[in-house]
Amino acid sequence: MFTARKRLVVTKSAWREMDHIGLSVPRLVAIIEEGKRRLESRKTRKWLAQDKFGRKFVLVRYIELPDKLVVINIGATTRKVI
Repeated sequence: MFTARKRLVVTKSAWREMDHIGLSVPRLVAIIEEGKRRLESRKTRKWLAQDKFGRKFVLVRYIELPDKLVVINIGATTRKVI
């Protein structure tokens, strides 16, 4: 899957969380591109994106590399984080 001319890579644990929550890949791309986001770590260039999915807020932790986006973790919470 490609997003903004970058390849999207989802780790095995993040894929399991996507399956558990019921999140589709196009919805994941929408969260990364359109959701609220902030820089979590400058050194490793980790980003945290948040969007509402159903009644919960979905948090997507990912790293932005020059040629790809690597999704590390996906979680759901009832509280707004960003």
